[in-house]
Amino acid sequence: MLECIGKAVGGPETGYIGKYKIKYYHEDGSFDTELDLEIIKPGKAYELFWKQNGILRAKGTGMEVDESLAAGWQSV
Repeated sequence: MLECIGKAVGGPETGYIGKYKIKYYHEDGSFDTELDLEIIKPGKAYELFWKQNGILRAKGTGMEVDESLAAGWQSV
């Protein structure tokens, strides 16, 4: 998933909390992988969880910045 561009499908009509399907593509347009992303907000910050076939692959923390969600993440 390094140096890939993701395209999200799903999620809420407004805001960020929800479940998404993310397809990742290499810069040349070739397909890399598909992951499920769930975004929750238990407090002030968002928590993000990327799963593949029900297995946690990465997790992150995010915050709203200029009408966008900025997030850092790490593989698990």
